[in-house]
Amino acid sequence: MSRFADVPHHPVAFQVPSPGRHAAWFVLAALMGSAFVPLAWLLPASLVLPAYSVVAIAAAALLALVAWLTRSPRRVGHVTTWDLAGGCAFGGIAAAMLSRSEQVLGLAELIFGF
Repeated sequence: MSRFADVPHHPVAFQVPSPGRHAAWFVLAALMGSAFVPLAWLLPASLVLPAYSVVAIAAAALLALVAWLTRSPRRVGHVTTWDLAGGCAFGGIAAAMLSRSEQVLGLAELIFGF
């Protein structure tokens, strides 16, 4: 018989404190804002909002594809890639709703050369 209790040995796990879910939303806002600055610098003022809409929707599609390929969980207690994709889609749809049809046509003319 052993002198010590037979207890399974579990190594001590150190957990790094998470900055919380607000940090992920701050990063998303910073990325969306950093996408807006070059558009405002390179394009005429009337084309910035429609171009931002296209960029944000494309970023949402890319993030959703990454989340799908990595099989990211959807219903968890923290911010996932699916949430970031939804935030980008929300920003792109909001920018599209604020754009006028003449601005969208001007962007299409610039891109496709109609």
